[in-house]
Amino acid sequence: MASSTAPADPLGDAYAIAKEHAVVEGAFSERLMRSWFEAAWGMCAESVGLIFPSQRIDEWVAVNPITGGLPLSYPPTSDVELYLGARRVALLKPSAPCLNGMGSCWEVPCCERALRAIYWAGEDFNGAVPPRFLQAVCRLFTYICENRGDVPLDEAVLGKSGAKAFLNPELTYVL
Repeated sequence: MASSTAPADPLGDAYAIAKEHAVVEGAFSERLMRSWFEAAWGMCAESVGLIFPSQRIDEWVAVNPITGGLPLSYPPTSDVELYLGARRVALLKPSAPCLNGMGSCWEVPCCERALRAIYWAGEDFNGAVPPRFLQAVCRLFTYICENRGDVPLDEAVLGKSGAKAFLNPELTYVL
C-alpha cells in the first residue's frame, strides 16, 4: 500500500513555528496573527532579497550601452531567454558574465533594442525554511505581537527585534 504524504508547505510550517515562538495561540485572532506574520516574513525577505516562492519573470530589458551588461530585475535561477518580437535571439545561463556584472552582452543580437527576458527567480524551499531565516522571522513576528502590531516596519525594527543578527550573513552593505 502506497503511503501518501501531503506536499510540504514551508510557509505554513514557518507560521506554525512563529506562533509557538511568540506563544500567542488564542491571544489574537488568526487573521490578525497571519497578517503580522506576513509582514514579518516580507520585511525579512526584502532585507535579504529573498523571493519565495519562485516566480516566472517576463520583463523588458536592454543591454546597457556603456557597460554592455544586461540588467535584470532579479537574480535568475534558470536560463534566461531573450526575445526580439516573437523570435528567441539568445539563451543565457544564470551565471553568464553579462548578467552578473562581470562582462558584456555585446554578443547578444539586437543589443540596441528592447528585448524581452523570460526567466525564473527566487527559491522553493524543499521541505523547510532555512533555520537562520526562520529564526529572524520568528524574532520579528514576536516583536510585532508584543507591541500589538504597533510597529513601524523600517530597517531599525530588524535590530530592535533581534532579527538582524540572524540575517546579517545574508545582508549586503553598500559603502
